[in-house]
Amino acid sequence: MKKRPFKERYPTLRSFLRGDGPCHYIGDRYIEGTNIYDRREWRGVADTAYDFGWWLATWAKMGAFAAKNPVRILRAFWRYRWLSAYLAAPHMVDKW
Repeated sequence: MKKRPFKERYPTLRSFLRGDGPCHYIGDRYIEGTNIYDRREWRGVADTAYDFGWWLATWAKMGAFAAKNPVRILRAFWRYRWLSAYLAAPHMVDKW
């Protein structure tokens, strides 16, 4: 994949804010010879703010869960070692 300059991908500020790239095909984001994306998809400010809101809601729910009974959570961390990884990785939760 040939990298295109930013101004070529988004010629105007409006096209950047809306996420209107020249081509939204998923194959355009692959690096040649690999199966790796060169960047994440940009879908505009509104969609990014929406996703951020849900990410923040996930953190709020997890914080409320931990604050409800902190002693119980600390004991659970000691007994179930995977719990710390579960709470430290909210990207596992927000995919539901």
